[in-house]
Amino acid sequence: MPLSRLGRPTFLALLLYMCAIGVWRAAAPPPGPPPECPDEGRLYQGRARVESPVRQGTRASVVVGLEGRARAPRALAFLPDAASAERLRVGEEIELRGVLRAPRRKRNPGEFDERRWLEDRGVACILRVDRLDAAVGSKRRWRDLPQAWAEEVRRSIREMLVRTYGPVSGPLIAAIALGSTEGLSPALVEAIKDAGAFHLIVPSGTNVAFVLGFCLWLAAAAGLRGGLRLAPPLAAAAFYGLIVGADPPYLRALLCAAVAVTAKLLDRQYDLFQALTLSAGALLLYWPRMLFHMGFQMSYLVLFSFLLAEPDRLAPAAWPRWARLGAGLVATNLVAQLSLLPLLASIGGTFSAGGILANVLLVPLSGLLLGAAFALWLLSFLPVPSLFSAAAAAAGLVIRGFEGTCFACAALPGSAVRLAPMGAAAAAAHYEMFLAACLWRRRAEGAWVPRAARALAVSGLLLALVSCAAARAGRRELRVLSLRYDGGGASLVRFPDGTRWLVYASGPPAAVARALRARGVRRLERIVFLLPRRGSPDDSWAALASLQLAEDSSVWAGPEPLVIADGRVRMRFDAEGPRLFVDTAESVPFAMALADGAVEAAIDGESARVRPAR
Repeated sequence: MPLSRLGRPTFLALLLYMCAIGVWRAAAPPPGPPPECPDEGRLYQGRARVESPVRQGTRASVVVGLEGRARAPRALAFLPDAASAERLRVGEEIELRGVLRAPRRKRNPGEFDERRWLEDRGVACILRVDRLDAAVGSKRRWRDLPQAWAEEVRRSIREMLVRTYGPVSGPLIAAIALGSTEGLSPALVEAIKDAGAFHLIVPSGTNVAFVLGFCLWLAAAAGLRGGLRLAPPLAAAAFYGLIVGADPPYLRALLCAAVAVTAKLLDRQYDLFQALTLSAGALLLYWPRMLFHMGFQMSYLVLFSFLLAEPDRLAPAAWPRWARLGAGLVATNLVAQLSLLPLLASIGGTFSAGGILANVLLVPLSGLLLGAAFALWLLSFLPVPSLFSAAAAAAGLVIRGFEGTCFACAALPGSAVRLAPMGAAAAAAHYEMFLAACLWRRRAEGAWVPRAARALAVSGLLLALVSCAAARAGRRELRVLSLRYDGGGASLVRFPDGTRWLVYASGPPAAVARALRARGVRRLERIVFLLPRRGSPDDSWAALASLQLAEDSSVWAGPEPLVIADGRVRMRFDAEGPRLFVDTAESVPFAMALADGAVEAAIDGESARVRPAR
């Protein structure tokens, strides 16, 4: 891609529009919850319309539109059991009952901002369903029918695959074909992450490319011409996008394909850069908040990085074709991971050195498994069980090859490097040096290019040095002192800026106050009461008032857990006591030390040092 395309009016207009969206979101506070969604929750019983496919996670969830309101809010409904999830279909009206509440505000440093996250997805409330009745209206709106048909196909394919390959291999091939990690074992998920292949089991435009390419080949083999050769494959790819959930990566790939088809029909030259620009603009015009979805950011960032770095052209032209192809695949994986490094760090991801080579094998295998999943589903309707069994056995060999490659690459020494979250300065320095490297290899395109590359490299290096020095000089630990009492106990949390909170769940208030005074605590900025809904903090407040609370101290009472995070480490406080997690694993030393008595944890963002309190 010539660098001159970065000056095209459409691309510059897209950049300005994205900046305007960012400024608007930063300046506008999140809207308050609708009146029917109070912070403390209220019983809701009535009708709702299913507006999204069921998402499987720790607990199955679905987006519903609450009926019977002048301006019906959308709610994220957590379902009571798996059987309820299996019954729901997009567009149906259902009767349900549960507790409706507003999303939580961000209550402490590092906590997940539930309200902002739901707002970006057009959801206003949280509904925890405890009873769900059968659909009360079988008539669906016409616009819901394609999604409902796609959902039926998705469920049918998944059930067939799990039935054929069992609870281990079945969810794997279903994840590759349908873009869902539902049912995958934690060990296999970790191996796939460490092998750098997680993008193959989550929403990805690669699958749309596979489907569209195969359908185009079928249309050409059938002798179709003109629009008949291009429209059916595009429709098939669109329906596949509905099957897998129409996430941003699929929408991006589908819109780029539509631009390619339009260019072909109009006898115009296809330009991938322009297609990416137009597709991103169309998605953001339809839903501006999609800019803050991780899938949207990753999808377009990777594609634009490919256009700048051109990894497929890094190998010398004198190399054999097979060597140039292999080197291009390796370089492509390296560029993809470098372009996503700050985003991967923000979600506790990994940089997979083994994945740079593993994807050379895993990407083609995933394409074979995608085709095998749909072929087996079609064969399951034919009265030829021997043919289905032979095809299933052949696909099973590919599945075992995929699994074995993931575990082998994940087991290599240093194959995966855990990433710590980057600050804004560190992320900016990374992208400046990444852009400098991309420009340097294209320095022949103009006299300004090498100068810009050198300026970016020097600026990025200085910013990285300053960021590291400031982080090292200003690094202070977050400390947690947990006192053991039946029913959750009490914990003193000291933040790096010196602010101190008391998280109180149980224990004699006077004894807690004496323990804190013995450690030199004379002032608290906040007391957080973790009490049952029927409880009241009044008596405890009076007993702890001798700690001379600051004037701006506040009390929060409620049954929800409190989470305080610092980098990879987070503390969870609830009525059962404090728990410490590093990444997703719970700290066993902390739990064992707390069982013996009071315990201290010093958290530096990367790890937590635990010792009994003195």
